Amino acid sequence: MFMLVLAVMCGIVVYSLMQSYRNQRRDAEETVSNLTLSLENFLNTHFSVADRILKVAVDEYLQASREGRQPPDFSQSLGKFERLLPNTAGVRACNAEGDVIYGVDLSSTQKLSVAGRQFFKEVQASRLDMPVFGLPLKSRVTGNWVLPLVRPLHQADGAFAGAVYVNTDVYALNAIFQEIQTGQHGTVALFDADRRIYIRLPQVRMVGDEVVVRFEAEETRKALADGRKEAVYTTVSSLDGWKRIVGFRRIGNYPLYVLVSLSEDDVLADWWKDVRNNVIFLLLFVIAGGVLYTALRRSWHERENVLVTLENKDSQLERTVTELSVSEERFRTLAEGLPEMSWIVDRQGVTRFLCSKWAEFAGINLSDLMISGGWFELVHPDDALAVKDAWNRALATDGEFHVTCRICSHDGNLRTFDVNGLPQRDGEGHIVAWIGSHFDITERESTQLVLAAAKEEAEAANRAKSLFLANMSHEIRTPLNAIIGLTHLLRRDNMQPRQVDRLEKVDSAAGHLLSIINDILDISKIEAGKLQLETEDFHLSIVMDHVRSLLADQAAAKGLSFTVDPDGVPVWLRGDAVRLRQALLNYAGNAIKFTERGGIVLRAVLLEQNDDGVFVRFEIEDSGIGIAPEALPRLFNKFEQADIAISRTYGGTGLGLAITKRLAQLMGGDAGASSEPGKGSIFWLTARLHHGHGVMPTNAFARAADARQLILDRFRHSSVLLVEDNAINRELAMELLHGAGLAVDVAENGSEAVSMARARAYDLVLMDIQMPVMDGLQATRSIRTIPEWQVVPIVAMTANAFADDRAACKLAGMNDFIGKPVDPDMLYALIYKWLTTAKASSAQAEPQVDGLQGKIALALQQEFPDTYLLVVEDEMINQMVVKENLEFAGMHVDLAADGVEALARLGEDARPSYALIFMDLHMPRMDGLQTTRQIRRLHAKLDIPIIAMTASASDEDMQACMAAGMNDAVDKPIQPEQLYAVLQKWLRHRRSVQ
Repeated sequence: MFMLVLAVMCGIVVYSLMQSYRNQRRDAEETVSNLTLSLENFLNTHFSVADRILKVAVDEYLQASREGRQPPDFSQSLGKFERLLPNTAGVRACNAEGDVIYGVDLSSTQKLSVAGRQFFKEVQASRLDMPVFGLPLKSRVTGNWVLPLVRPLHQADGAFAGAVYVNTDVYALNAIFQEIQTGQHGTVALFDADRRIYIRLPQVRMVGDEVVVRFEAEETRKALADGRKEAVYTTVSSLDGWKRIVGFRRIGNYPLYVLVSLSEDDVLADWWKDVRNNVIFLLLFVIAGGVLYTALRRSWHERENVLVTLENKDSQLERTVTELSVSEERFRTLAEGLPEMSWIVDRQGVTRFLCSKWAEFAGINLSDLMISGGWFELVHPDDALAVKDAWNRALATDGEFHVTCRICSHDGNLRTFDVNGLPQRDGEGHIVAWIGSHFDITERESTQLVLAAAKEEAEAANRAKSLFLANMSHEIRTPLNAIIGLTHLLRRDNMQPRQVDRLEKVDSAAGHLLSIINDILDISKIEAGKLQLETEDFHLSIVMDHVRSLLADQAAAKGLSFTVDPDGVPVWLRGDAVRLRQALLNYAGNAIKFTERGGIVLRAVLLEQNDDGVFVRFEIEDSGIGIAPEALPRLFNKFEQADIAISRTYGGTGLGLAITKRLAQLMGGDAGASSEPGKGSIFWLTARLHHGHGVMPTNAFARAADARQLILDRFRHSSVLLVEDNAINRELAMELLHGAGLAVDVAENGSEAVSMARARAYDLVLMDIQMPVMDGLQATRSIRTIPEWQVVPIVAMTANAFADDRAACKLAGMNDFIGKPVDPDMLYALIYKWLTTAKASSAQAEPQVDGLQGKIALALQQEFPDTYLLVVEDEMINQMVVKENLEFAGMHVDLAADGVEALARLGEDARPSYALIFMDLHMPRMDGLQTTRQIRRLHAKLDIPIIAMTASASDEDMQACMAAGMNDAVDKPIQPEQLYAVLQKWLRHRRSVQ
């Protein structure tokens, strides 16, 4: 029996130890994998930013070479790039001989050469436009150890011209590596595909051009030879002989790997303690059992000789006592031998047993702990209620007791336990107690916290990428604004034909660069899921004719015809006209580029039509060079063209078709192409659009080309406040404004602009967004608080291309915006538009009836005389705009400032009979949705059409309006054409119903 018990105990102990061993290794492997992922995300972001900067520098150098000039300001550019990169020790460039001639902090007397450096030899030998990582070396400029990232420079003819490189501060990377918790004997390292160690903590020695240290472990060799980008395995270090659990991961697409390892001794330290304790326990168990067995056997023989007459009865009693003793000892042995802390608690909550581990954990003897209430008294106060509820449920159901709680140990450490208890029954099946144990899960929860932190770090890296993209958009567009604007001003001067030709080439190159930047931003927004389609009514012929008008001159210059065929598609549609026009321009621009004779046809084909909308196929057909069948499947991939020869001959980034395809998919369709070499191509896209309505827009404002002269004729000497901190952009804008005869005052930041607005009145404000002291958004909000500045037009000038930035301008109180780089003709058109609006508003001029708006208004007066309307709007300016537009159409208009006032007007006995209600959505006291529901409940018999006025006409907003009982909606800012169209529609509907 003793041997059986011993075998069972050994089996339990061995099983428990093996489970613990596997858990420890699994947790260590997960920790290594998570740490390498976190480091890889950080280093990939760092190297990607540095590599993009190098690409920009390479392109700048190549452009200078193509134009036959040396870049005298290349060092300044590298200094600017250096300021954009944290943790770097310099951005420099050398010539083809290895002489360092570009960069900041270079001594004019001390000549530096990298001809003997390993990274220069590699980049010179490869001649590929790929980044090269050099071995760490000691900088001769700063004296610090640095890690070079290098790209080759080439002349316009492809000849090797040198290299540009970024020096990452090794000590900064060491500081980041030191924050990684790898235990006493763990390591963190950075190495390349040849297993050369760049950085290792703890350090074996600093490697350089002359000394190379490699990882020689066979497992590392095999993982890299198999081409694995990540791996976790156990190996013995070739550097210090420690056996470790190792994980490595490739950094993005770069030939570098980050490695994190945990010493097996550190990982299994606690496990070896458990092994020692269990071995000691088994030895003690064997000794105690042997002693007990010998004593019992001797006692048995003595009783057999003395109590012969009572042999049967005493024998039975002795066997019972022996079995009970063995059973109790067995339980205690099992309880003490298990790694968990075990206990027994009866139905009254009285502790009947605690294993010795409780005394070690709590720091008091078991008897005192049991008297004070057992382990329940050690529970953290915040978890006491959860433990009590779990115990009451176990009592009520006679079922299992389970809870997770925290308990403070004698040394003050708060540990988390998974507590489980099973009911114990007597001979009659009644539950007398619960037997349970506490399993320590603190480390497991810590691992989960590490995983959560790693996830947050990855998300933070993505946010950093988006922030970088927005910042680069602003930084690139701002100097482009100066280039394009100054080119426009110079072309107006009396210049020689050769100079005019050069300026046209500069203007063309700047426009091409701007289109590339726009494509890159579009594809980035699409991939980040931030590109959202707008929904508005538009006339199909206007969109198609606009595409033709923009490209007609290019087609005519090549002798090509350009025709438009709308077929039988409904003329009024609802969708994103801007993005549809962008997609068609991409197609049509390519068609003109690749066509030398013949013509271009833009057509729209109706595929489906139902009550929900239409499914339309748009096609661009050309008679150009055509595309080989094997190249067609690749056309719509990012950065792809039909072949390399096309890229060299015609140029292009390969992004336009990829953007078009994604736009088509966002519009519920797809995109594709069919072609035959030498016979032309058909590029198509499909889109699901809703039915639209509206009237053709009037020619309210001048064409861009005529706007400057119109400003000179009508608004000469009008006062403009220009708010711009950049000196070049400020000079450019002043030249453009003075060229239109405008009087200009200048403020260099938002604070100055607010002070100047308080001092005098202006007809128009042009406001930059990103400025020191006070930015444009803050300045606009402050200016709008000045009473006489409520309606003065404020136009934003922004280099940020994101919809969120432009929405922020509207929310701050700006009327319109123009993107940088500023197109002079567009600027003049925008100024003319808002000066016209401002002058008309200030003079309170009566609207003319000779335009299309006037004709519609007159028709409404004649068709619906003596019609009363109710406008519910809390904002005074919006009240005025809607009221004047409706009164212009002959309507009688009553106003209500919120929902409460609107309900009061409808409840008045002497109220007029309102034919229609215009309802704002966002109002104090009671918003538009609540008000509409109350009207439908209290005045159901009136059945008045209610039209929502909303500045956010998303699908969700429209569904909420319809669910509340509204009939239709008009968008803010209110356009008279849309207002009149909706008014006419629902007045006719109400008349037909009545």
